[in-house]
Amino acid sequence: FKPLNDLFSMVEACLLADVVDFFVKTGIPFNPRIVVEDVLKAIGSAHISGAMHRAVLEDVEKYIEFPHHLREILERFKSSGKKLWLVSNSQFWYVDGGMKHVIGDDWRDLFEVVVVGAGKPGFYTNDNPFREVSARTGRIKFKPIEQFEEGGVYTQGSIKQLLRITKTSGEKVLYLGDSIFADLSEARRSYGIATGAVIHEVKEEMDKQKGSAMWRYARHTTHVLSHSFRLIQEEMGLSRSGDDIELLDKLESEVNRWRDIQEQVINANFGSIFRAGDAVSKFAASMKRHADLYTSSVENLRFYSTEQRFYPDGGHESVPFNDPLLDYIIGDDSALL
Repeated sequence: FKPLNDLFSMVEACLLADVVDFFVKTGIPFNPRIVVEDVLKAIGSAHISGAMHRAVLEDVEKYIEFPHHLREILERFKSSGKKLWLVSNSQFWYVDGGMKHVIGDDWRDLFEVVVVGAGKPGFYTNDNPFREVSARTGRIKFKPIEQFEEGGVYTQGSIKQLLRITKTSGEKVLYLGDSIFADLSEARRSYGIATGAVIHEVKEEMDKQKGSAMWRYARHTTHVLSHSFRLIQEEMGLSRSGDDIELLDKLESEVNRWRDIQEQVINANFGSIFRAGDAVSKFAASMKRHADLYTSSVENLRFYSTEQRFYPDGGHESVPFNDPLLDYIIGDDSALL
């Protein structure tokens, strides 16, 4: 199995689907494992060669969405005394081109440390030294790095060396990334760094939840039926007649039908990325394990103080509601009066 759990996986999933669809429609026999290996190798080659990155920078407005509030957020954090680091696996020429587009030519002034070619997730497990990159030529220098210079650009290295050179404790760091396993898991597990997952699908799902009366109705109905199912089984006790089994089968089918309706409102093909039937998805379980908070965009931080303290709640699906029928079922006879 290969998990498809981040934005890079979308490319893999789409190309795999297109290749398999082509083979099936043209009648070409294929070995699924070989197709997967070849597609992933082709994507890796395009990524490593820099061909994709060059294509993006040639038409940066088409490929990189402009974040209208990002500079505002970074300036507010910097002015409040926060120290900002940028750690990217991409090479400097690509990071520089993208950051100039979304922030401005002076983007490096906002960061205390800029690391490119970091090699995550190995960045969190190795103890490699940093090397300086010439911002003018891209040449990697040989001198040892014992302190980070203002406006400097660095490559390779490790989180261990980053914390040591900056004299920072992991518990004082909030790390934001869009890949749970490439960005967040080891940083949190090994160094106690607080982590924030940037999950773009959250906004789309929340918009559909808030804007769809059918989603809310399906959610309430599923909740009532599920609770009724539990209460009925308690009343039936240990012995079950044929009629009991038939009733439970029908009720269970209704629960599943309304749950499917709820999922189809979110995404007609796959449902919510956070749900798998009546349980949380593997992605959601991984996010809960490795991320302290999650958001659809870094720009959402503009709604909070730079000294905000976040505490757990029910997440984006915890839409409160009052349901008189459910209250009546669980024993509040006055609920329907």
